[in-house]
Amino acid sequence: MNLYPFQKISFLLVITSAICLLYIPRSLGEEEDEHYLNCSASFQCANILNIGYPFWGSSRPDYCGYPEFKLNCTGDAPVISFQDEDYRVLDISQSASTLRIARTDYWNNVCPVSPGNTTIELNHVEYASDVQELLLFYDCPPSIFLFQFS
Repeated sequence: MNLYPFQKISFLLVITSAICLLYIPRSLGEEEDEHYLNCSASFQCANILNIGYPFWGSSRPDYCGYPEFKLNCTGDAPVISFQDEDYRVLDISQSASTLRIARTDYWNNVCPVSPGNTTIELNHVEYASDVQELLLFYDCPPSIFLFQFS
């Protein structure tokens, strides 16, 4: 076979392309498919069902949600942590995009041991327009405040 230089290059290009296509692993896109399958299904965390994006935890991998929305599913209710403070998840409404939480240190004892302000500052959280704050401590022992004057 007497081929001209251009035909030789074209012939080599076709042969090289065919070999590459035959030997490229077919599993190249399977990792993305596995991620999609892992993240597309909703999951259960403790007593709350049908949880989806942006939450993750339990058997749901971390790449399925935002890092700040990790749920701890080991107890009787999910727990989420914001800025080193744990909150019991009372309800997650995927359809309304709402999350109802309560501080875990107030769950079984409404009298604060060390009261303090709690502010959740996250880029992915917006407070609903009807959010109000009400603090009511009923029948709690009086707090002892120590003042030091110099």
